[in-house]
Amino acid sequence: EHNVTAILDSNGYFEKLWMLSSFFVKNGWKILNNSTSEQFDDGNIPRVSPDNQHLILRACKIGKVEIQNNVIDVLGRRYKILR
Repeated sequence: EHNVTAILDSNGYFEKLWMLSSFFVKNGWKILNNSTSEQFDDGNIPRVSPDNQHLILRACKIGKVEIQNNVIDVLGRRYKILR
């Protein structure tokens, strides 16, 4: 509805990847990509200490995500999909 793109890190909040996706789909989000830490390289977004109490918003913007050569870029915050 609001055309928002976000890079989010569950950082242990959900036990399984599908649980994170399900949480957002149930709340009206469309998932364009989801990955485990083994399926992407950190790019220029530094990792944080494990914290299973919070979701971490890594980047967001109004509009669609930019993906080129498997690199996801949200206002200069990037990571590369390895799969």
